[in-house]
Amino acid sequence: MCAMAAKMIARDGAFANLMCAACAKACDGCGAECAKFPHDEHMSQCAQACKDCAKACRVMVKADGGTGAE
Repeated sequence: MCAMAAKMIARDGAFANLMCAACAKACDGCGAECAKFPHDEHMSQCAQACKDCAKACRVMVKADGGTGAE
């Protein structure tokens, strides 16, 4: 989803906001699962990457004046 959101943004796709909102939600879920293993370095990095991606997606939605990523 992250790669698709990035491609849609780069191409100024008509549904980029919807994809970014969906990506943010997916990253929230993925990050929450990864965060369940705080002593595993790989999972900790995954949790942080998901958190960063969700934040970036929400910034993109907000910058475009869209909603749905709250």
